[in-house]
Amino acid sequence: MMAYETDVVEALAALLADRGVAVWRPNGVYPNGPEPAIFVGVHPDLRRPVITLTPYPVEAQLDPNDSILGIQVRTRTEGRDPRGTIDLDGKVYDVLHGLTNLQLGDWRATKILFQSGTTMGQDGLERWGRTANYYLTGPRWPA
Repeated sequence: MMAYETDVVEALAALLADRGVAVWRPNGVYPNGPEPAIFVGVHPDLRRPVITLTPYPVEAQLDPNDSILGIQVRTRTEGRDPRGTIDLDGKVYDVLHGLTNLQLGDWRATKILFQSGTTMGQDGLERWGRTANYYLTGPRWPA
C-alpha cells in the first residue's frame, strides 16, 4: 500500500488517462509526442503539453470521513495562443469536478469539487500555463 496522497494522485492520473485527457506513465518517462503528459509533483520543461498533479493537505476533521485533500492541477501547452491551455484545463475540469463515491486505488473519495483557478501567464518560452485547485473529501484510511 502506498501513502494516501501519492496513491490518490496516481489514481487521478490514471483516471484522466482513461478518459482520454492525457497520457500517464507512472515512471515519468514519455516518448516524444504531442499528447499531454501527466506528472506528479513536478512540472518538467518539456516541449509538449503538461499536466502536473500535486496533493496538499487542506483540512483534517475529527470525523476522518470529512477530511479534505487539495489537488493542485497545473496545465501548460506550447504556443503563444492561450486557448490550448484553457481547453486542456477544461478537459481536466470536465473529468474531476463533481465526482462522487469514487474509488482511488485503496482509498475512497466521497466527492471532488473545483475550488479555484487562475492563469499563470506565459513563461520565458511563451507557453501558457494555468492552475486549478480541487478539493477531495473522504476518509484518510483505506477502503
